[in-house]
Amino acid sequence: MHLYFDHMASTACHPEVIKTMVQYLENMELTANASATHRKGIICQNEIEQFETKFLHYLGKKSGQIIWTSGATESINLALQGLSQQYRRCGMHIISTNTEHKASLATLDKLKQEGFDVSLLAVNENGLISIEDLERLIQEDTILVSVTHVHNELGCIQNIDKIGQICHKKGIMLHLDCAQTIGKTSMLLPDTVSAASFSAHKCYGPQGIGALYLSNNPKRKIKPIILGGGQQSMARSGTIPLFLIAGFIKAIDLFHNHHITSKQHYDDLRQRFINNLHAKVSWNSHQYQSAKQLIHISLPIVDLNALKKLKQSFCLSSHSACQSSSYSHVLSAIGRTIKQQETALRISLARDTTLEQVDALILD
Repeated sequence: MHLYFDHMASTACHPEVIKTMVQYLENMELTANASATHRKGIICQNEIEQFETKFLHYLGKKSGQIIWTSGATESINLALQGLSQQYRRCGMHIISTNTEHKASLATLDKLKQEGFDVSLLAVNENGLISIEDLERLIQEDTILVSVTHVHNELGCIQNIDKIGQICHKKGIMLHLDCAQTIGKTSMLLPDTVSAASFSAHKCYGPQGIGALYLSNNPKRKIKPIILGGGQQSMARSGTIPLFLIAGFIKAIDLFHNHHITSKQHYDDLRQRFINNLHAKVSWNSHQYQSAKQLIHISLPIVDLNALKKLKQSFCLSSHSACQSSSYSHVLSAIGRTIKQQETALRISLARDTTLEQVDALILD
């Protein structure tokens, strides 16, 4: 039996998303370069502007800039590098956490090499930061705080309202990694958020398209990291893929309230695990206070070869697919031993995961 329990890494495109993209690809009026000044180019540009307005609406914003990217990794790179370099005259200190995605941590390492001072907040055993610790780390030259909204390994959801209030009070920009936000919690962003990075393929949209939101309150500028034709108001050069954007927006249309409409579905699946897992299984994600799609556990001592076969049969991972190491800096940060990491399983559920599939995994 080959089942798929790695939806935090990537989700399959919803049939309606595929249908939407095909409609755009087959419509000869919508295949022009949106930067062209002729009739078809203008039609494509108008479509993109409508999608940007719709995206902002889902974020609860009447204004702001949406920059289309290749995915969350590029969006994160653009946010961290672009904001830091644009506003470096205001300060050189950045705060993040020690459980961020490698896209953030690697970018922060690059900024350190360029002279920026980076402080990483420790998290508690549930992956959450302390607001008091955040306040203590803030310096006179702190310009940016960057945190993951919904964590891709632990499922914990940071209190972005409180974090935003602190940043606003201190006059500091706030960037959120929202790659996992859509469909798992509210997309509404506090007014205190300066930038937020998104990805389509975590919410049943296509791979290869993401977005970066930039606030207009106050208006944030950004230094580009990709140079070329100066598209998207000079923020990100490159031809804009209209059909991928259409697929992304369709996925948001379908799943932005997924955490509300499918609550009972995921509650039933999680409870099945809670009721039937071995008593010696330890939970790395909180049993109840995390994104309902994610269950992260460490098994009791098991045969590692058997565990490897289990992962192959059910498409399971131990940690982020973007992490090359056998071990997880995230699990280390919450105090898990090497042995616990060796037997760790990140089980991520989907809209069409069934109780029968969960039973098959548990029994195996």
